Parts: sequence; structure tokens; C-alpha cells
Amino acid sequence: MFRNRPEQSLALPIFITVMLFGYVCIVGVLVGFGKNFRFAIVDSGLALWCLWGCVVRSPGEVAKGWSPPDDPGMSRVILESSYCRSCEQHRPPRAHHCSYCKRCVERYDHHCDWIDNCVGANNHKLFALFMLYVTATTYHYFGVLFYVFYTRPVNSPVRTFPAPAHSIWVSLSLLFTFSIYSVFAVALLFFASAFFYMTWKQILLNQTTIEADFTPGTPYSKGLCANLKEVLGDQPALWLVPVVNNRMTAWDELV
Repeated sequence: MFRNRPEQSLALPIFITVMLFGYVCIVGVLVGFGKNFRFAIVDSGLALWCLWGCVVRSPGEVAKGWSPPDDPGMSRVILESSYCRSCEQHRPPRAHHCSYCKRCVERYDHHCDWIDNCVGANNHKLFALFMLYVTATTYHYFGVLFYVFYTRPVNSPVRTFPAPAHSIWVSLSLLFTFSIYSVFAVALLFFASAFFYMTWKQILLNQTTIEADFTPGTPYSKGLCANLKEVLGDQPALWLVPVVNNRMTAWDELV
């Protein structure tokens, strides 16, 4: 469900969407409609699906009136639960309050400006896959540029911009567009690579960003495979598919 916060800004998601469409168009112009173009279509499509899934999907807001269970067998859940003074209610283990969204989120990771939403239990997989796919697009884009401008002969048709009647103004316009786009793509490459590394490292450790900053060690780690299942789901065949699998609540794993 769309969050519809008054202070919500979709500037960055729209900017990333434009960048992904530009990536597909430029790859098509440079190398035609072969396998590289098909890869660009699929990869950017997956990235866009994950991006807007993160934007519109609730990250897993703690239900109003949640309270620790009375079951003695869930003592760890009871001990690790906390009380949020902002929301004026109890919250389960690993949940934290987001000062931007004014709510508590299950298995809260961080508030991300890229998606203008929190990353939590319900959209962590989509966010991780978004980082994977968008990082792949940036590396593929620069790989295509290297292939076209450094490995092809100077007189190769693929290095000739499709300017009608060899118009110098059209060629210069295309060159300017490629140059400006590449500047933004370089920035996106560094940001995406850094966030990709951090996101997937923490998934492998079953650790959230806020826990990495304030919780010593990795108390929730259950082994590599189990840690991956915690975010990506129980079916390995669907780990890289942008669907949200049914998962345990953030406190079921502690029982």
C-alpha cells in the first residue's frame, strides 16, 4: 500500500528510473538490438520492478497495540522486546522507530533516500535485489562503452553515431548526451557498488544496518544458508527472483 506521507519525495526514484531507461536506449544505439540490448532490457526491468516495489510496499510496520506474548516458551522474545516512547507502545525484537516515517518497523534496517521508504522485514529482499540489479546495469553500461570505443576499429559502423545526413549538430548532441549520462553513471556506479557490498554483507551475517552500528557481534547469525533464507526466502530457486516469499515474523526466529 502506498504510504502517502506528506513529506514524501519521489525525486530519487524517478531519477533512477530515467537513468535506467537511458541505459537501455544508449546500449541500443551503441551496439544494436542484439544480446547486450536484451540483457539491458531484462536487467533494467528487474531493477525497476524492485525499485518501485520498495517504494510502494510497506516495510513491515509494527501493528498497533502489539505486546509481548504471554507464552513462557517465548522468553527471549519477551526479554528482547522494547517500548517505543514515540509510538507509545511495545515493539518486537529487532524493530526500531524511524524518525522520518514516524513509525516502528519490524527488523528495521535503515531509512533509504533512494526509495524514500524504510527497509524492513517486508521489503528487504526487494531492496537487496534492487542493489544487485542496478549495480549490474552500471558495470554492463561501462563494459559496453569500453567494447565500443576501445576494442572496435575506428571505421567500424558501431562507432558512427546515427546522425541523419551526417549532421554535425546531431552527432555533437548525441556525444554531449552520452558524456552527461556517463558522469551520472559513474556516480551511480560508486554508490551502487558500496551499497551492494554493505547490503549483501549484512544479509550474510543476518545483521541490519542499525545493528551493525549499535550491536556488538552478530547475535542473530544462524549460518550462511539460514541467514540468506531469513531475507530471501526458503526456496533457493527464487532467491534472485523479485517476489516476496512468505517469511517468519521477526520474533518467530528467536523461539
